[in-house]
Amino acid sequence: MEGVTIYISKLLIKNFRSFGSIKENQGRKESPIEINLNNLTLFIGANSTGKTATNNALLKLFSPYRKERLVEEHDFHQPLNEEEQKDYLSIEAILSFPELTNQETSDAIPPHFNQMSINEVGDNPYVRVRLEATLSDKHSIEPIIEQQLQYILSPLNTEYDDEKRKPVSQSERSQIQMFYIPASRKPSTQLKNSSGTIFGRILNGINWPEGLDDDIEKEMETVDELFDDVKGVKSLRSIINKQWSKYHNDSRYSSTSVSFNHSNLDSILKKVEVNFDPSETKNSTKVDQLGDGLQSLFYLSLVNSLLEIEKLAINEKQKDSEEPIFKIDPPCLTLVALEEPENHVSPHLLGRILSGFLELSNQSNAQVTVSTHSPSMIKRIDPKVIRHFRLDEANGASVVRQIELPSKSKESEYKYVKGAVKAYPELYFSNLVILCEGDSEEIIIPRLLELINARSDFSGISIVPLGGKHVNHFWKLLYELKIPYVTLIDLDRERDGGGWGRIKYLLDQLIETGISKDDLLELENGEILSNKAYEDMRNWPLDTKNLESWIDFLEGYGVYFSAPLDVDFVMLEGFIDEYKITIPRNGGPRGLDGGKQSTKYKEKLNKSIRNTLKQNGGDGDTFTVEQLDLMIWYDYFFLGRGKPSTHIEALENVNEEKLNDNLPESFSRFLNDIEKRLR
Repeated sequence: MEGVTIYISKLLIKNFRSFGSIKENQGRKESPIEINLNNLTLFIGANSTGKTATNNALLKLFSPYRKERLVEEHDFHQPLNEEEQKDYLSIEAILSFPELTNQETSDAIPPHFNQMSINEVGDNPYVRVRLEATLSDKHSIEPIIEQQLQYILSPLNTEYDDEKRKPVSQSERSQIQMFYIPASRKPSTQLKNSSGTIFGRILNGINWPEGLDDDIEKEMETVDELFDDVKGVKSLRSIINKQWSKYHNDSRYSSTSVSFNHSNLDSILKKVEVNFDPSETKNSTKVDQLGDGLQSLFYLSLVNSLLEIEKLAINEKQKDSEEPIFKIDPPCLTLVALEEPENHVSPHLLGRILSGFLELSNQSNAQVTVSTHSPSMIKRIDPKVIRHFRLDEANGASVVRQIELPSKSKESEYKYVKGAVKAYPELYFSNLVILCEGDSEEIIIPRLLELINARSDFSGISIVPLGGKHVNHFWKLLYELKIPYVTLIDLDRERDGGGWGRIKYLLDQLIETGISKDDLLELENGEILSNKAYEDMRNWPLDTKNLESWIDFLEGYGVYFSAPLDVDFVMLEGFIDEYKITIPRNGGPRGLDGGKQSTKYKEKLNKSIRNTLKQNGGDGDTFTVEQLDLMIWYDYFFLGRGKPSTHIEALENVNEEKLNDNLPESFSRFLNDIEKRLR
């Protein structure tokens, strides 16, 4: 927030619209829902989860329009499973001052924000502005609503009495003003020079010279004289005056005149229009003649224009300019809330919109919130500024979560997870996320989902390939966001890091998410696996029966394995004939002509085993003869050709019945789990 003198760092909402409260101390105390805000904050989530309600909460505090600040009956929260509507609500904004540290003061801090609180000595002070409203006689035709906007002079999370409350004056409240740009935008309305509109504020903020009205009146007399020379105009004036005299004889209004000029600045400004040149017709185009997309873009540009003018006005004020260009008295903070910038706008322009509002949010007099459903917009933003909205299934109230990323001290993990989250932003809107290894799964899993009538596009399923890296961070993220997920990962038995190494890695990841280590390491006899044995797990003998018992155990945590190697090997085992159909004429692995006893075949087999199990892998002792023979084809198809293209071609030859019959049992359980979680 460098350079920002004041901003809203936190919003606390209780019993407002879709927001309820958090019950603490066995339900005796109800705390508000907290939403942390940045200089630019992105609101995401499904429809009707609280994004617009959050913007409306801010409007109740800081809208320049009185009618938008009034609390209405429908603003009080109605819990899902309760008959009675709440009769109390509160909306509190925490105002922070980054330029104010310790006990120092700054001329940049508005003098009327002296109602500061502080948690501990050395902490930055902040101001609490709270709107409280009560609803009484709510069963009558006209319920009574009382509301008040106050400073709370006590630190957060402390008790306070009426002496710690102080009313917020109108002038102090107006130092923060909010522009709300709804999903449905009407720029023609904001181009009218009326009170409160964006264009009105821009025009009225110009420092018009004194005496300009007199100059306008003199110049416009010439225009009126031109019209006087038109015979039809003379007749029109005469007829109107004659007919008026029949109806009215008040001496104050005894005669009429028809004027074709605007004799003062105010009347001229009311007719000011923005036109666009050149156009297809070579005539000027009015804003309401533009397409929906261009109208929306121009609306957004108006906001930037106003903030730029306010910034210039601030600079002029600081320099004590003798003849300032603008006479605007800008608020200390302009809060801009933009909903669904993607509406009517082509995807390639979203980057421009976001760049404009990022630039806006970096100004010292502005703060921005953006609500969006567009993955294209989300992937352009730092995940740290995202707030995810959802409805709690139990009570139907809004829940807001921040995106948890690894600590920056773990630089490689931080960069990887941040990059993956930005690459697959659709996971935020998913009904279920499938975490998997890579490109092959992205081809194969959608085909498997068809077996349970759960096509990813229609079921809201996101397939996110991670390459097996840092899965614990994604488990934490999805768990916090309450988005169901399953994981499909390669067992890589006899490969370096695979087998027991993969089991140990996944157990470590589960422990990192906060699952009890004792629960994970409890054996069938009730004993807990010792730390020494656990740390040595990577070196355990490859007893396939013991290994499979741990595989079955991890399925209870939604972790499934492509076994014994990877998903490519699984598909070959089940559908080798269909893969062989894809071999071009005169293609295929060499050295198979002499039969399995030939030297060439054995040489080819040994080479393929080594290629498949990698340089530091085993010799294939835990695989069957048939599986070892299959490694020749694995080497040919997946180490010598492209994996995705091979799977696409082969799957065209696999009908649904055979796909279902030849899947390994672990994949069937994987699909059953997905089906259950979707329900």
